[in-house]
This record gives sequence, C-alpha cells and structure tokens, in this order.
Amino acid sequence: LRLETTDTSNTYDAMLGFWENGTEKWRWQYDNSLNIFLLRNVPDTTSTIVIEDGADGNSLYIDSAGEIGLGDSTPDDKLDVEDANLGYNFLFGSNGVTLSTSGTAGLNFDTYGSASVTSNQGAANAIELIATAGGIDISTGSGTADIDILGGASINLTAAESAADSIKITSSAGGIDILATGASAGEDIDITATGSSVNLSSTEGVA
Repeated sequence: LRLETTDTSNTYDAMLGFWENGTEKWRWQYDNSLNIFLLRNVPDTTSTIVIEDGADGNSLYIDSAGEIGLGDSTPDDKLDVEDANLGYNFLFGSNGVTLSTSGTAGLNFDTYGSASVTSNQGAANAIELIATAGGIDISTGSGTADIDILGGASINLTAAESAADSIKITSSAGGIDILATGASAGEDIDITATGSSVNLSSTEGVA
C-alpha cells in the first residue's frame, strides 16, 4: 500500500482514512505545510498522535513485552525515559520509580501545593536521604514557617565523622528549645559525651 502526493505547492496531503457508515472517523495524515505525521480524530478535529519531521530515532518504542521506551529501544521497565546526551533516566514499573542523572545534572521538584514523600514499608529505613559525595540541606529558604521533625518512635541523629563539630544545632536568629513535656519518670533528656566534653554556651547578656 503506497500513499503519495506529487503536489509541489504543499496544498494537498497524503492520507489514509477510516470510515464507518459513510462518515470518516480517523485519518493517518502527512501534513505538507507543517511537515508532521499525525493521527487525527476527524469528527473532533483533534490530533491524537503527532510526529514532527526530523524526530529522533526511538522517540517512542514498544517492545514485545509491552514495555515502552521514550528515547530508548531497550526499555528496562514498563516505562523507560532516557536521554543519553542530557544524562537522565526515569524508570516506572514493577521495581517502583527510579529517577537518576549523571554528571552535574540534578533533580528539581517544584510545586505550589504540598509535597509529600510517604512509605508504607514497615522498615527502619523506609525513607532514606543519601548523599554519597556531599551534604544534605533541609531549609525553608526565605519562608518563615517551621521545620518539624516528628517521630512516632525514637528520633536519632548520628554522625560518623570524627570532627569537633560532627553534629551542630545552630539558630542564627532565635533560641533553641529541647523539651520532653510528655515524659514520664525515667524518660530523661540525656546528653552524653564518651571521652570528650559537653559544652553549653550563650553570649546573650541576660540572667
């Protein structure tokens, strides 16, 4: 089956129509004026699939297992989005969701609403934030809201660095409160230094 137009004025398009009871329902069409190939819903005058002339190879690839690759001819999961030039990869499927980048490219999450990270896994490390070559900052930026760390069980802060300031709690414009308001007898606040000192300092000139 060959569809061809020899018109050089870009007035007529090559197309294949699908009809029902005398009415055209769908149309595969090459639009000469826009240099695009499209699948058009004729009654709704909408284009469901549009492919521009010059689109990269493997822009959309569906393998024999039904796995979909965008920019990838060997998808590794149900949906695999890759760009070798930009160095990012997105996987979605039976192994969960994986976002990865290479080089200096990062991941940015931006929302006007709330952002929630939830895990229903009953494990000690159900949610982990890991930086193998740098620090981790949790900040409200220029906002004035609090940062709350809440735990239904214990909250542990642990540092493996052998340094004088391996753990620091600093407030540059206000106080620091350590409270155990609902504690029972024996549920103490313990600050322990094994083999070193504990220093509490204040430079405020008040009683």
